[in-house]
Amino acid sequence: MLQPLFALASLSVGAPTVHESFTSLERELQAALAAQNSGPSLRALLRTRGAWSSDVDASAAPGEQDLGGFSLDVARVEFAAKQGAYGMHVSLEAGSVASDDTSAGPGVVLLDGYGSYDLCEGAAVRIGQYCSRFLWSSCIDERDLVFLDRSFIGESMDGRDTGVEFYGDTGRLNWWAGAQNGLDGLADELALNARASWRILGDTLCCQEGAVGIPHDAWLVGVGYYDDQSMDDGDIVGVDTYFASGAWSASAELADYGDDMAPMAALSTTTGVLAPGMGGMGGAETPWSVTVGYLFDGSPWQVAARFQDLDDADETSLVTLGVNYHVGPGPTRWTVQFDHSTSDMDTLEADTLAFGLTVGV
Repeated sequence: MLQPLFALASLSVGAPTVHESFTSLERELQAALAAQNSGPSLRALLRTRGAWSSDVDASAAPGEQDLGGFSLDVARVEFAAKQGAYGMHVSLEAGSVASDDTSAGPGVVLLDGYGSYDLCEGAAVRIGQYCSRFLWSSCIDERDLVFLDRSFIGESMDGRDTGVEFYGDTGRLNWWAGAQNGLDGLADELALNARASWRILGDTLCCQEGAVGIPHDAWLVGVGYYDDQSMDDGDIVGVDTYFASGAWSASAELADYGDDMAPMAALSTTTGVLAPGMGGMGGAETPWSVTVGYLFDGSPWQVAARFQDLDDADETSLVTLGVNYHVGPGPTRWTVQFDHSTSDMDTLEADTLAFGLTVGV
């Protein structure tokens, strides 16, 4: 598997509202750097789902075995602590091999493990195993998604690797730049990443999808670059934007993959949703997605719709509709979701109905 396809978990702790979620070191940079010491913090996330589709063969046994059952998407424990300018973040995760954020599942595995150091006011560095910042959708914690699944682009780049990343903010600009081992492991070719985000509206980063818990208008635009130098054509350029105002939320993203990185689409036999696989010719060259959400005023109900064009050799596209019932201001929610994929390849076409329960503490 390509390194970016492995998975994500933004290490964060506490019991905040969705908007104040401690989902990244960048988020903490503006508040927690002022507090030189904080004791160990712990939080957990669990997400389960049931999925049904007559278009997905869920078993390798002879004959058609329609998808119709339940899976554990993720069970995660996250730990963080800070002493002076130094911090540490560790997360352990288990879940089904098709939908968890690890490359090793099933079983309990290390997802994130890195230390951090505050270089100066507004700048820090982390070293260890983490998800590099490229597109914003890859770095949003599962507890803060508006659907049960990330976008195709976001899922393809939410992987784990070991390396070093510098990050910080100045004014309304947030930036990241780093290097990880890449596909060739400890060999001498590195995977480089860089990202810059500009906050047009809002004083803090919008680390979520949807409008739950956002007390003010928020709008950011970003551009990212990734290059695995072990490949002849292993670079990716991406642009994205996130917006929330009142009950409305919206996001859009586009990524231009090099030939060696273009992810191939496949239907997950666990979730019934299109998921990215190995990169190569015929994969998604310049996929894009648009998401719109609406939170009904004074109620716990939020609806959302997403359209994705994979721009692959099979002209594949995906429409997702979702309804969330939020239990309080935090991440706990019920979700009903419908996915409809179309393609020139019959094995990529499917209608899937799913419901899920996400519980975060």
